[in-house]
Amino acid sequence: MIIFGIDAAQQHQTLAAFFSLPDNLALTLDAENRITAASAGLLALIGVDERGVLGQPFTALLFDADRSAVAARLQEAREQGETVRFSARLRCGDERFVGLAWSVIQAGSEGWLVLSAHEVGVNLDNAARLSPELTDRLTGLPALSLFLQRVDHGLQRLRRNPSARFAVVSLGLDRFHLVNHRFGYWAGDLLLTEVAHRLQRNVRPTDLVSRVGGDEFCVLLEDVRDVAAPLRVVQRWREQVAVPFRVGNHELSWGFSAGVAVVDQSALSGETSLSSEAILSEAQLAMREAKRQGGAATVISDPALHLTVQQQFETEAELRAAIEQDAFEPYYQPIVDLETRAVVGFEALVRWCHPRRGVLPPAAFLEVAETSGLIDAIGKQVIEKALATLRTWHEALGRATLTIAVNVSPRQLCAPGFVEWLLAAVTKCGVPPETVKVEITESAVLDQGEKTLAILSRLRGVGLQVMLDDFGTGFSSLSCLYQIPAQAIKIDRSFVAVIDTQRGYDFVRGVVDLAHALGLDVVCEGVETEAQHAQVKALGARWGQGYLYSRPVTSDQALAMLLCGQ
Repeated sequence: MIIFGIDAAQQHQTLAAFFSLPDNLALTLDAENRITAASAGLLALIGVDERGVLGQPFTALLFDADRSAVAARLQEAREQGETVRFSARLRCGDERFVGLAWSVIQAGSEGWLVLSAHEVGVNLDNAARLSPELTDRLTGLPALSLFLQRVDHGLQRLRRNPSARFAVVSLGLDRFHLVNHRFGYWAGDLLLTEVAHRLQRNVRPTDLVSRVGGDEFCVLLEDVRDVAAPLRVVQRWREQVAVPFRVGNHELSWGFSAGVAVVDQSALSGETSLSSEAILSEAQLAMREAKRQGGAATVISDPALHLTVQQQFETEAELRAAIEQDAFEPYYQPIVDLETRAVVGFEALVRWCHPRRGVLPPAAFLEVAETSGLIDAIGKQVIEKALATLRTWHEALGRATLTIAVNVSPRQLCAPGFVEWLLAAVTKCGVPPETVKVEITESAVLDQGEKTLAILSRLRGVGLQVMLDDFGTGFSSLSCLYQIPAQAIKIDRSFVAVIDTQRGYDFVRGVVDLAHALGLDVVCEGVETEAQHAQVKALGARWGQGYLYSRPVTSDQALAMLLCGQ
């Protein structure tokens, strides 16, 4: 059986809760790689029922050419005891294949594995290959029709997940006609083929490169973090892709112009229906504008979005000045016991005291701070002040039981020397380590893997607490819960907001059951009504946080709240 460090009944409850979460693609394997359980989401995706997969070797459901490599990766997961990732093509009930990106963790000491998957979105024929009409004859890249199908798939994901974002990049080789004129069409074809190969080597497995025709290529960038990210990717291509190309005895220098169309929730709010063709057209228009400007340039298709990127760079300059001026302050939102409504702690939330715009919330600057790397310095300012305030509260209350939760970004957590700095700050402020809670997101674990886990284990070892924040917004939640040395999880406010719907209620109940099976406490964020308070309390969550109890307040206001509650 699967060993989670809990008894068999709890193990069954844990997996049942996880497998029942909406849209989960997951399964479990025994020591001989036979399928012992499969989620409803996975069965629906491949169009089979449980009887068609239970007891079957997992590799038997894969495309022949993938089997040996996957078997090796599964064995690697068992031997190393770490999360292993791979891509493989899974057979559907109609004998076609679907491409999936998998994450694998070992469950216990008997060789059992838990696999969770993310749909890449490429449907293949019964030979697991693209048919000839779906490939470009010259370069072998996926044809434009398949590219547009993938963009449509991205639009569907965006409608299901409002926080999603993707980008389409149109590339046009600069002065390509001179290559044909100087060396002949054969040299031009060689250059196009080489560009195709270089682009494919410089994108992620979930991205897609296609050829529009002539000297134009298009690239779909999935899961874009921010509107400036495609610009950084294009810049990397200029450095790693657009390098000299040898034609006979000649070394040919070449470059490209790029147009970028970023698609997020705001693009769906217009009156006109958004299509994949329209998105590609926007990127192409931007690329032609880049050529008009002289080439070797990048233009964002939407003028408003272009302005947003310019504003981001201006915000970055202001953030640097604000760090020097010590202009960041923590505001405090209480965390309450759902049974008694007593305040048991606070979460420290950063605010920017802007000289012209007043007190700004994180939404106004945090994304720029993350992408620019300034989050490290900002985070340290906020944590230092929050720890000093906690010491003041303990002295005023005459007891040192109140806790403070501080948010630590993935970048900050793994920055050299950060752990040493944090432990020294806790010691300097004289607060008990167990009253300090470090909040991290699932992405912190997914991005850095074993390095993050080692850091968190070290923090736990000296008494600090760890909480998994925004739980449910990633796609590898079970992997995170199983590995992270956490004491609690925070259910994201987006799920609490829809707890009055059946789907929302079932999701929150499933997460609470899953947490209890693993011995974790639960904090429900975004509690704004008495009805939500009653529902999360009835489901067994221990703590609540939200506007129903209080908005974020200053340190003095928080202290007054504490003294009035004594």
